[in-house]
Amino acid sequence: MPFIMTRALIEIVNEPEVQKAITELVEDLKGELNRPGVGEVMELKFTSLAGKEIDLADMKGKVVLIDFWATWCGPCIAELPNVLKAYEAHHDKGFEIIGISLDNAKDEAKLKSFVKNKNMSWPQAFDGKGWGNALAKKYGITSIPATFLVGKDGKIVSSNLRGPALSSAVKKELDL
Repeated sequence: MPFIMTRALIEIVNEPEVQKAITELVEDLKGELNRPGVGEVMELKFTSLAGKEIDLADMKGKVVLIDFWATWCGPCIAELPNVLKAYEAHHDKGFEIIGISLDNAKDEAKLKSFVKNKNMSWPQAFDGKGWGNALAKKYGITSIPATFLVGKDGKIVSSNLRGPALSSAVKKELDL
C-alpha cells in the first residue's frame, strides 16, 4: 500500500500545474526570507507614477514610511485616513511617504485618479505587475498593507504600524 501511495504522489507532483504551484510557493517563501527587519536598510530606486526618479537614499535625514498597498485592498483603504493624518501633521517636520502600488497595469488610470482624489501627494512606485511587483518580490511582500518606517539614519525602525501607532512612532522618530 505505501508503494502505491508514494507512486501516486509522485505522479501528482509531476503534473505541470502542481509543479507551477510548488515553484510559486518556493519563490514566495524565498521572498519572505528577504523581508527586511528592524535595523536593516532598504534600497529603493524607481521612477514614480508621476515620472520622477525616486531614491530612498536621497531621503536620509527624514523619517519615511514605505507603504505597500493597492486600490483594491480594503484594509489599505481603511488605513488611509491614518496615513493621511500622519502625513499632514508631520510632513513639514521631515516625514515622507513612499507608496508602492500592487495594482495591475489595467488599473493605472484608476490608481492615478485615486491618488489625486485622495490627496496622496507622495511618490508612488507602480510597475503594473500586481503581486509580481519587483519591489514587493524583492522584499517578500505577500500581504498588504505592509509598511516599514525608516528612521533618519536610513534604517528600519518599525514595521506594519497601523492606526494611532503610526503617528506616535513618527513623532518619536522626529523627536517631537
